[in-house]
Amino acid sequence: MWGVMILTVLLFALLFAGALTLTLGRAFPGWRRMRPERRSRALFLSAAAPWILGVIATGLAMAPSIGWAMGLHPNHCEEHQAALLHLCLIHEHSMALTARGYAFVGGAFAIAAFGASTLAWKVRIALRAQRIFWRISAPTGDPQVRRLDCERPVAHSSTAPRPVVFVSSGVLAALAPAERRALYAHEKAHLRRRDDWRMLAARALSCLYPPGFRRRLLGELDLAHEQSCDQAAARVVNRRHVASAIVKVEKLMAGAPPIGALGGSAFAASNIEARIYSLLDGDAFAQTPVWRKSFLVWGLSALLIMTAPLADFFHHLGELLLLTLIF
Repeated sequence: MWGVMILTVLLFALLFAGALTLTLGRAFPGWRRMRPERRSRALFLSAAAPWILGVIATGLAMAPSIGWAMGLHPNHCEEHQAALLHLCLIHEHSMALTARGYAFVGGAFAIAAFGASTLAWKVRIALRAQRIFWRISAPTGDPQVRRLDCERPVAHSSTAPRPVVFVSSGVLAALAPAERRALYAHEKAHLRRRDDWRMLAARALSCLYPPGFRRRLLGELDLAHEQSCDQAAARVVNRRHVASAIVKVEKLMAGAPPIGALGGSAFAASNIEARIYSLLDGDAFAQTPVWRKSFLVWGLSALLIMTAPLADFFHHLGELLLLTLIF
């Protein structure tokens, strides 16, 4: 039964991933008006949403059998013939996987194994690069900042294996004192927020989305992370100093090949125009109305009220998906 439950979660998650792809893409332009901190949380939740909704839907699909065991629901299994699949935590079904079921399960495991191994390889390479940078860098007066004595532009932070900001002497020489403080504040904000681990988790959780939509979702999340840290730096120094530092570092990095193995967060990496605009436009981000803040509470309350009809709906939908694609 646990295998059937896992397959049900996966099928529901794929179904929700398709539905969210059609709806969320239209919402992204409007979301850019949200505060970056709130937007980053919403985007991360969007990356994980297919799995979360898949687990909830599977729980609702199993609710009739739980209700029967508690005496709150009629015995749903009696409605099925003995040979038919039925989602129940109490009674086992007698159906075996078909050829397409084996193909689906085998393909899912192969894709999952490939994705996990690729992600693990990238993490291993990034950790190795961080250790090399630590050995060749020199400490500064700040325990979270280390200096690389080279002209190649490097402005980078990572929390693994330890929270640290790497800055090259070439970048420091090009920045004014206020711009250096802006760079440090920005990168330390990444460390506090653990944006590198958050992005890694988002990459893993968003694997069910179509490739094009997934790239757009992760790009929006990366922008939200950068703008959040830009706003944190703007609370330390003037916004114009933060914008100036971004432009200067971007110009330095424009002619240098990227250090892709580092992972983590780079000071000037992408979405430069959007970041500069949000810094110089004080009204770039709108305040969220009070009613929207309570939307989640009202939505969950409505979901609880509708639990009984939703349970039957997802119960039959789950059985239909399993019978059509697996058994």
